[in-house]
Amino acid sequence: MQEVVLKLIPKVIYADPRSKLETIEDAFDIAVKGVLERVDKVRNDIRDGRNPDQPPYVEANTWKYRLFGTEEEHEWDRFFMDPK
Repeated sequence: MQEVVLKLIPKVIYADPRSKLETIEDAFDIAVKGVLERVDKVRNDIRDGRNPDQPPYVEANTWKYRLFGTEEEHEWDRFFMDPK
């Protein structure tokens, strides 16, 4: 019986058959998407004459740029400032 169950495992899908499985992204999909976005960004930087290794943000705003793609003022700024 265990052998039969093991043979069936690859054929079993744990999902509602009415749902569209192709809309679900797993970790691999997200990783590949991130790599492709980075390659596209580097390609565009090179095409526009920018150095892709030089970040387009001030180092102190790394967290902000990576999360939101901008350096605009944010409510979390106070958590990342040096204490005076």
